[in-house]
Amino acid sequence: MIKAKAIIIAAIVTVLIASLTGCEAITTILGSGEPEVEPVTLAFAYPWDGSGTIKKLAAEFEERNEGIKLELAEGGQAYDYLDDITAAFESGDDVPDVLLIHDTWIHSLAASDYIKPIDNVLPLNRSSEFWAGMMAGARIGSGSFGIPLYQDAGLLYYRTDLIDDPPTTWQQLEECTTEIANASPLPYLFLFPADSIDNRSYFTAELLSSWQAVPEFREKPAKIQEDGALKAFQVLERFIANGVVSKDVLEINAEHARQQFEKGNVLFMWNWSYAWKLLNDPDSPIYGKVGVIPMPAGIEGSSHQSLLSGWYLVIARNSQKSAEAELLIEFLTSNEAQIRLAVEGGLLPSRKNLYKQTDWQIAAGINRIMADLFETGRTMGTGKDFIGQMEVVGNTLYQAVTNAKGPGSVLDALKLGLVRDSGDEAAGEPEVSDNGGTNTINTGAGE
Repeated sequence: MIKAKAIIIAAIVTVLIASLTGCEAITTILGSGEPEVEPVTLAFAYPWDGSGTIKKLAAEFEERNEGIKLELAEGGQAYDYLDDITAAFESGDDVPDVLLIHDTWIHSLAASDYIKPIDNVLPLNRSSEFWAGMMAGARIGSGSFGIPLYQDAGLLYYRTDLIDDPPTTWQQLEECTTEIANASPLPYLFLFPADSIDNRSYFTAELLSSWQAVPEFREKPAKIQEDGALKAFQVLERFIANGVVSKDVLEINAEHARQQFEKGNVLFMWNWSYAWKLLNDPDSPIYGKVGVIPMPAGIEGSSHQSLLSGWYLVIARNSQKSAEAELLIEFLTSNEAQIRLAVEGGLLPSRKNLYKQTDWQIAAGINRIMADLFETGRTMGTGKDFIGQMEVVGNTLYQAVTNAKGPGSVLDALKLGLVRDSGDEAAGEPEVSDNGGTNTINTGAGE
């Protein structure tokens, strides 16, 4: 009888279990509680981050969003990283959901249909939270393809112990270098990084910007304000001919330029913002003798528009995890994360409102002039063939330094290069020297 009862009870339990659905029901009967839900894995790719700040922020994001697990893919230096993500897009294997990309790449990746518009992440009514020039750089056609994470701009450093009134125009700068050269000769009157294609193209674009002559790369064919460009190249020619710009500038990187300035060997230096903090360290031999201003204007009464070098967060076209991607982007562009990127990583915030606060700027060693440069600045605005376009612009500096053919020939080479880059084969090949440079994108932390 007992055996029969046991058989009946076992049968009843079996029927009950069979009548319920799957493991969820079984675990409920066994008293294990709710079933565990597997977190969504979100792949995030970014270039080498020497400070490790992005990795720290990623860990904090996971803590706050238990349903999301970040799969981090930290790449190498800028162009090695670009090669890796391009290969992933082309093959379709291991394509990240969210990527951090440089402003000069965004048009190319959008044109290749690798990334998608992010207007739903950042509606137009919120775009004013970020610097206008950075937002404009991400806008292609009717869509916006990236949200700025951080950006940088070049500064003109000068010796306050030698210069009472810093110049506001190129003519004043030229007169100032002549006066100082006669009174107290220095090894370098005007120094800037020009060892790589990118450094050359950024400095040349800064010079052209003084006359509103930065090429409009996204036009077909690319357009340039020729009168302004010619005036810019005339200034450059005089500087080289008069020894204001040394011919070894083509071998100078950002850190070498900073070191020469710190040794007291330079009157004016164009360099990225990271140098300010180092030059104003109390242990620096030049401490208290450094000032910064924007690059001079082409003519008196006008102003210079700085060239911004920035990085965007973008979402891969084929990502099926838009909701999770949006959460990550919102977190990384939050005020809290932006300040940590600045203080811990030396990466300048993309949010405008943060520059009303002084504490983090003091902690990060940021000069207050940066907000003014970001307010009016613009990106390079490169198109699909960004590498070719930057080579064309950077090569004009190389030609100006190495060839004595005059500013007219430099302008002609720039025009021909832009036409060639636009795909107009009838224009022929311009005579362009091999500039011997390598590609190095500024990330805001120097080289």
